[in-house]
Amino acid sequence: MLSADKCNDACGFTAAILGSICYGSYGVPIKATKAIDCHPLILQSYKTTVVFATSWIVVLLNEEPTWTPLGLISGFLWVGGGTFGVVAIRSAGIATAIGTWASTMILVNFVWGILVFQEPVDSLSGTCGAFFLLGLGLIGMTKFSSPSAGAANTDNESNRHHGDLASVSTEDPINSSKKEV
Repeated sequence: MLSADKCNDACGFTAAILGSICYGSYGVPIKATKAIDCHPLILQSYKTTVVFATSWIVVLLNEEPTWTPLGLISGFLWVGGGTFGVVAIRSAGIATAIGTWASTMILVNFVWGILVFQEPVDSLSGTCGAFFLLGLGLIGMTKFSSPSAGAANTDNESNRHHGDLASVSTEDPINSSKKEV
């Protein structure tokens, strides 16, 4: 049904867009766990368990499961990447972390595809230009999406002048308790 040999270009692009929406949104629940004392490998193990459980859907699609050692290597790389991703989201924020690793991942995948797997490109100079622009975008996105130290000080100064707003209580959806802001 979703086998690569039965999927045309339109199917592939549709799958890429749907995958991007899912993969681009999976960090939202991780961001919500920042206040919880939970090791990143534990969060990654939850994701891994769900992947293992849902991977058996291929049997329902009349696909025969096959084994390859490359799948195991890929799994180790995925667990490592996911674990570092949890740390990145919790530390740098969802926009900066996912924006940075998505852009970097594109560059890494292109290098693997072009240099290792020798996938053809229409224009090597156009590809190099696109890499350059993507790199500039990555640098700009990272620089301007991170809050500056001055912005944090301005927020604290503002809270001092509006003391009644600094102690507004909000619901913590994870722990179901109130916390001071």
